[in-house]
Amino acid sequence: MALNGVVADNAGNLYGVFQRGGPIGPGLVYELTNSGSGWSEQIVWAFTAGSDGEEPVSVIIDTAGNLYGATSGGGAEHGGVIFKLTHGSGGWSFTPLYNMTGTGPCGVAGRLTLDSAGNLYGVTLCDGAYGYGNVFELALSGGSYTYIDLHDFTGGIDGGDPNGDLVIGVQGNLYGTSFGGGTTGAGNVFELTP
Repeated sequence: MALNGVVADNAGNLYGVFQRGGPIGPGLVYELTNSGSGWSEQIVWAFTAGSDGEEPVSVIIDTAGNLYGATSGGGAEHGGVIFKLTHGSGGWSFTPLYNMTGTGPCGVAGRLTLDSAGNLYGVTLCDGAYGYGNVFELALSGGSYTYIDLHDFTGGIDGGDPNGDLVIGVQGNLYGTSFGGGTTGAGNVFELTP
């Protein structure tokens, strides 16, 4: 199953994920290249359900052509892996940036968001202190990432079970959506201020 669309690099190549499938079965990241006479597919990374995780959710791309993404399961803590894929002369290399904790389908939902300083932001579907998901930041400092829990949803007026991509506003505020909680119980659009 393909999830969350595709992203394009500066050359027009497209990248996306299949949550399941690949040579081993727990998903893959693919590249589509247009030669002018049609598209060809290449596997960028085939997940093994080991330390690299399983069932990728999405990828994003930075200005240097590096891919960042998340898996919904697997990894050292069984809650999925936030990862980076870097293209070099020998092909693509995989770097785990952070191992999410938890079990089941509660991990990262939607695409990660990257700011100009290299920090990553995302939401989990039903992790967090109250089990209704959270908003998190992976803050980049000195080449490594630190996990920061920015907000734990309660399922009340603040919403619950966030399920989409985050958007960074001009002032650095984060915007997103949930499909639970809110004033009507049917979800909300939320804003987090720094």
